Amino acid sequence: MKRKCQALFFRKLNARGKIFIEYEPLETAWIPISGKNYEYIYCLWVAGSFKGKGIGKELLEYAINDSKEKGKSGICTLVSKKKKPFIGEKKFFEHYGFKVVDTIGDYELLALQFDDSETPRFNDSARLMKIDNKDFTIYYSPECPYVEYEVNELIEYAKENRAEDTLYKEMKMLSRNLSAFPNLKEALSNPVLNIREKYSLICAAATGDQGVSRTFSRFITLVLKNNREQFLQFICLSFLDLYRKLKHIGVGKLITAVPVDKETEERIRNSAGAILHAQMELETVVDPSIEGGFVFDINDYRLDASIATQLKRVKQQFIDKNRRIV
Repeated sequence: MKRKCQALFFRKLNARGKIFIEYEPLETAWIPISGKNYEYIYCLWVAGSFKGKGIGKELLEYAINDSKEKGKSGICTLVSKKKKPFIGEKKFFEHYGFKVVDTIGDYELLALQFDDSETPRFNDSARLMKIDNKDFTIYYSPECPYVEYEVNELIEYAKENRAEDTLYKEMKMLSRNLSAFPNLKEALSNPVLNIREKYSLICAAATGDQGVSRTFSRFITLVLKNNREQFLQFICLSFLDLYRKLKHIGVGKLITAVPVDKETEERIRNSAGAILHAQMELETVVDPSIEGGFVFDINDYRLDASIATQLKRVKQQFIDKNRRIV
């Protein structure tokens, strides 16, 4: 069974409602489309009272600019000649320069090119509606963020048992270890391991050699009995997000080319907390590849003041200018 890569990008505006954009590199997208160095938009959703306020424009422009900064050749998405549910509107994308590059029946592939590279195309399997593999394959993905209802039940249960703070620490550590150690996720997907062995691995990843809470134990047992361990990281992230909203906790990540001192780190944490009116959790990361400056992620926003990004923008300006001259 194919597994999703970790390149999926999800951006949601800071409001309660269906207002988000979701995309990832075309090379790893779960769609019958082939192409090189393109981003693929899975979903751009603006619903209800948020329509007509320029939010869709803001989300799409963010994805376009983000793709350019990553050095992509373009960005693409799927639309339909006839209006269908959960598929973007063709006219909206065409307004921003997207053009039809391939067609199958009612479905059209739209692309916005940034350079002269080859545009994406539907796979032959999509045209023929036939695959070589005779086995029955089910793709099940936790991409869609609306599992809040289920995770809310877990939070409410933890609150009733006054265990939400302990459960948060366990979920946080488990999520961190699932990200840091890919072999752990592979082990949890291994059918050779039984439930007891997987349970021990998960508990060790959550608390080390210390015992887990009763709430965490019951939750993990339920996950394993229903064969949902492959979605455990996504469940953890959803729980952490809802808990932080409940407790007014902000999350920040400061990336610098060289280490920052504790005094600077504390000053940034306090300043961000004062702006958001929240208790801040700040992670510091040293990444020499940014060459200088800093990148500061705070909740769903990013301030990129790195030297590397500024050089990329200057390069892109030269490319755009020369293209206009030609």
